[in-house]
Amino acid sequence: MKIGINLLYIRPGINGGTETYAREMIAHLGALESEAEFIVYGLYPELRAWCEEFDNFRYHQVELPLLAVPARILYEQTAFVRLLERSGIDALFSPGYVTPLWGDFQKITTVHDMFGFVCPQHFSRARSLYWRSLIPSSVRSSDAVVAVSDTTAADIERFIPEARAKLHVLKESVRSDLTPGPSRGAGPPERPRSRLPERYILSVSTLKPIKNIATLLQAFALLGERYEGGVDLVLVGRDELGSLRSLAEELGIGEHVHFAGYVPSEELPLYYRAAAAFVLPSHYEGFGLPTLEAQACDCPVICSRTPALVEVAGEAALFFDPRSPEELAAVLATLLRDDGLADRLRAAGQRNLERFSWADSAARLHALINVLVRNGSAADGTSHRRGLHDG
Repeated sequence: MKIGINLLYIRPGINGGTETYAREMIAHLGALESEAEFIVYGLYPELRAWCEEFDNFRYHQVELPLLAVPARILYEQTAFVRLLERSGIDALFSPGYVTPLWGDFQKITTVHDMFGFVCPQHFSRARSLYWRSLIPSSVRSSDAVVAVSDTTAADIERFIPEARAKLHVLKESVRSDLTPGPSRGAGPPERPRSRLPERYILSVSTLKPIKNIATLLQAFALLGERYEGGVDLVLVGRDELGSLRSLAEELGIGEHVHFAGYVPSEELPLYYRAAAAFVLPSHYEGFGLPTLEAQACDCPVICSRTPALVEVAGEAALFFDPRSPEELAAVLATLLRDDGLADRLRAAGQRNLERFSWADSAARLHALINVLVRNGSAADGTSHRRGLHDG
């Protein structure tokens, strides 16, 4: 069996959670005892390192004259299909929302969220067109659709009802290097190399409007009225428009808000471990991987009361209304004042992680692909387009 993996969408260091998802799925598929041959297709030479340690994986770097998104989309729907068919693949796993809409092979596509449908006001006209056309078409053209949470599966079914029969929930997990580190009684945790404040609240996200960082800044400005212990705010992620810096200055908290920018994944554990609390204030998430990352690093978690975050964080987080800076400020003050509560959240976070496993999700994905390929090549004339749940 020959399986293609479509990483054309990945720009290393840019894609955030979807990049983590693809890298971890490849690592855990590679760890399986599988007779399948995997061919990973991408645009950047850095992705070759993801495959090098596995004998049954090889990397095919696609050369495009232009790396702009429209050029990539056009290639993915035309010449890429011909390349895949010449390669003789039996199935194509596309971990980034979109798959070629045609081609004589089984298609398995992961949809991480339904941002463009649930929160269309946060997208440009061009981005909305992408969401409203190519993603639904990819779902309809796929033989199996993978959702990363029950919440995302429900959202896919709500907006694309015909996906119901081929939906599979394979949840994300955390990297093996995300651990609590040395025992808290053994001394202060190792700190990031960057010059950061002694005590800080951390948030890790893309800093786009849908991530609701403005509410976090407003809550932090109110925190001084409720908590006198002294704490700063560290934001990891790119503030591409500079609007959040301007808001911090307007709120009078500029000197206490630190914009760390992009932080390499290998350094993130240090940020989590040294933080007094982690906050994910998003209006909407499909999974909310940073909540698990923080829990894995023994950092108490606060997140917005939205369906996916309630599902993923479970009983190991404090929640607030994402529309209420006042409620978030009150929750922050409560946590920062109560060391016992922080310790209980840390312990609950470690227990919560037991519900998630990359190894399990990769094994289930491999089994799903096996069934699809077997059904598609059945000697009784079964259609190659047959879905897993048909018949």
